[in-house]
Amino acid sequence: GQLKLAWEYRTGELERHPELKQFASFHATPLRLPEAAGGSLAFCTPFNRIVALDPATGAERWVFDPGVPVGPPGTRYNCRGIAYWAD
Repeated sequence: GQLKLAWEYRTGELERHPELKQFASFHATPLRLPEAAGGSLAFCTPFNRIVALDPATGAERWVFDPGVPVGPPGTRYNCRGIAYWAD
């Protein structure tokens, strides 16, 4: 009962693609990357951009846009998640 909002982050995807709002859904479980990989919270957006945030402040550290073309109207947009692997 004493929890308070620490920060929030908006991807901006709906502003980038307002005409596709009805076809996009956001289902992300962020990964906490290990310190060797930057220690960020990382997740993907419905349009396949990968975002990394500072877990303490919510500040955007980096974004990767793979440039996946947006399909025709009616296409469903959803990224189910990302994975991290180290050898």
